[in-house]
This record gives sequence, structure tokens and C-alpha cells, in this order.
Amino acid sequence: MGITFRDGYYQRFVRIGGRTIKDGEAAAIWNRRGVLQEIIGPKRVNLFYSTIRFMDRHKAEAHEYLEVKHRDGTVENLRGPAHIYLNPGLHDEICVKQAIRLKENEIIQVCQTPMPSAEVPAKNTKYVLHGPATFVPDKNERIEEFKWTELPEELYDRYHLQPKAIVSVLNPFRTRVWNVKVPMDTNVSSGWSSMLAIAMKIESFDKITSCDDPYSSLCAALLADAKALGKRFTEYKFEQIQSEASGIASQNESYPNLFEASEACGIRIESIKLLNFVPGPKIVERLEIEDQRQNDLTKGVAKREGQIQFQELDLIERRKQIEIEIELAKKEAQMQAELSEELHVQKLASIEQEIELAKRKMEGDLESWKNSDEIVLNFLWNLKNIGVDLTQFLCTPAGRGIASHVLDRTPSLLRLQNLCNEKPSLVDVCEDSNVNDDGVQ
Repeated sequence: MGITFRDGYYQRFVRIGGRTIKDGEAAAIWNRRGVLQEIIGPKRVNLFYSTIRFMDRHKAEAHEYLEVKHRDGTVENLRGPAHIYLNPGLHDEICVKQAIRLKENEIIQVCQTPMPSAEVPAKNTKYVLHGPATFVPDKNERIEEFKWTELPEELYDRYHLQPKAIVSVLNPFRTRVWNVKVPMDTNVSSGWSSMLAIAMKIESFDKITSCDDPYSSLCAALLADAKALGKRFTEYKFEQIQSEASGIASQNESYPNLFEASEACGIRIESIKLLNFVPGPKIVERLEIEDQRQNDLTKGVAKREGQIQFQELDLIERRKQIEIEIELAKKEAQMQAELSEELHVQKLASIEQEIELAKRKMEGDLESWKNSDEIVLNFLWNLKNIGVDLTQFLCTPAGRGIASHVLDRTPSLLRLQNLCNEKPSLVDVCEDSNVNDDGVQ
């Protein structure tokens, strides 16, 4: 007995012996006469000149089903959850397939092919299944599949070379937006194209399923309408096309062939919106040259503006520098004025100090003169009191010699030396000197 589960790779010819088929295993045994026996474990079998081959196990979950192809040509579908062993004597192939899970508003078409009989020939019948539902084909049933051209992102003359896709599930309530680039001129290099957003939905299930390739018809019709529309602007420049053709390219009336083909195929075109115009290579080259010129002009203008701004900044800087210099000059002049004023004040203070010193000196000299005059006058008064004739005394050389050292003490009496020549009286001298009785001037 094997430790692991054995499958179809295990095959032996046993002369005499036995095998244990575990629970979960199954085996096909051919005896020496070639009779096939299917054994599903657990079981112990004895073999005598027999061939044993273990079988593969296939299972399907709840959302799956098993497609069993019998050797007699019949096909059986087993809805999951289920499992079955591939018996090589009975089955050609067993496949696990996903059940068709239809969402709301989704539709499939199922084709039934009954077994033919001698009296009644086989005739296919079809019916439509609406979602939401989970569909597993019954015996002799198959889902109708449509091989349609895929809607391309870019149309061209060889649109029919687009790959075809298998379509089985349709949704007539879902709006599909087809974004496509359509050539509007036959001249590819100098022509132009338009980017369109076409919103459409299935209007008639019977019409679209009866049509051989509806999407191919739509492509051919749209290409014809685009070329007819492009001929209306052959003499226009691309810039004029962008400004004048945008409104026309978004009108439904500009695409008569497309609407006619869509109606025949059971498709309703809800809207056509122009997204953009795409220039051809020559137009792109010309636009690039113009853009380059514009960029150069813009760069030149920007450079000139930069130079002007630099000059303006330089002028502003120079003006600021001049203002700073003027401000410094003002401050310097103010400092000079303040310094001159301070020097003037100091000079005035010095002059006032000198005047004060001179005044004090003069006052001291006056006080000295006053003291000297008092001494002389006291001297003369004393002479007068003792009965000396002052006129004779001061006018004689002997008297002047005696009194000269006293009279020289005061400059105010020096002029008395000249009085001798005039011979004034002592009384006059005393009166001129304003000597009072106390001897005080």
C-alpha cells in the first residue's frame, strides 16, 4: 500500500499479487481476458496476470462544473460541487470549467442541439438567459459565442486586420465609451486626426447577435464619415481646423454612415464627443519649428527683460548708494556743525573765562590802587595835620624827594608831579583828590 495517493502515472502489470486501494483512491483493472473493472477504495484486490492503473481525480466546486467527454462521443456536464475519477476505459477527457455567473442585466444566448432520431432530424434551438444567474450547460447545450472584431484605439485603412475576440456575455443596459483616434485626411504625413469619445449601448439583442461582425461595420462606417468630414477642411490650416472644426466634429449629423450602421447592428449611439485634434508628422514638424521660434523669441524677450531688470536693479543700487553717500554727507556736515558749535561754545567759554580773569585782575588792580591811594592820602593828611604846607612841600625838590617813594605807590597821584609847575594850592589838590575829613577818598 502506497503512502501517498496514487494517480494515473501509476500503472503496473501484476502476474500474481495484490494491491490495497485506499479510501480516496480509485483504480482500473484489466484481467487476463481484457475485461475492465473499476475499483473505488477502500478495498483490497488480488491480481492474477492483470494490469492495474490508478485513476486521476477531478473535482468541481460550487461555482464550477465538470465537462466529461465520454469515449462514445457524448459530453456530460456535472454541476459542482462534484468529483469523478477519469476512467481511461470510459472517458477521453475531464475538464474543470467555471460556471457562467451572470450579473444583473447581462445576457447570454444558449444553443440546444437535441439528439437526432430516424424520424426527426436534429434541429438547433436557442434561448436567451438573463442575469443574475449561475449557468451550467446541460447535456447538448452550449453557450453561443460571437467572434467579433475588437474596437481599436486607432483607426486606419487596414482596420479589418484588428484581432477578433470571443464575445459570449452581453449587457444591453451598459453604456460603453469607445475612445478612438480617427484619420480625417488620406494624407497621413500632412493630414490630421481627431480623438473621439463615442458613447454607445446595445439596443437590440436580436439584431446584434444576427450581425456577422457589428464592430467591424462600425469601424468602416466611422472611417468613411471621418474622411468625408476631413475633405470639408482640406484648404484649412491646422490652427483654423482646431478653431472651426471642433463644433462640427462633435455633431451627430456629421456621422451619417456611423448612425446607419449602428442602427442596422442593433447599437444605439448616445453621443459623440471630440476630445482633441492630432496633427500629422509634417504639421507636427511645422508646429515644432514655430514653437521653437516662439520659444527663442520668448527667451530673447526674457533675456532683454532680464537685462532691463538688471539695469533697473543697478540704478536702484546706485541710487541707494548715492542716498547713502548723501546721508553720510549730511551726518558728516551735522557732525562738523556740532563740532564747530562745540568749539564755538568752548571758545566762548574760554573768552568768558579770560574776561572773568581780566575782570578779577582789574578788580584786584582797582583794590590795590584804592589801597595805595588811601595810604598816600593818609600820608598827606597827616602832613596837613601837623601844619606842613603841602604845596611847598610837594613842589620843592627836597619834599618831592621825601614824598616820592610814597606818591609812587599809586598811579593816580603821579600827575601831582606836574602840579608843581602849575603851582596849585594844597587845598586844590586836596579838593581834586576829594579827601574828606577822615582821609578817605
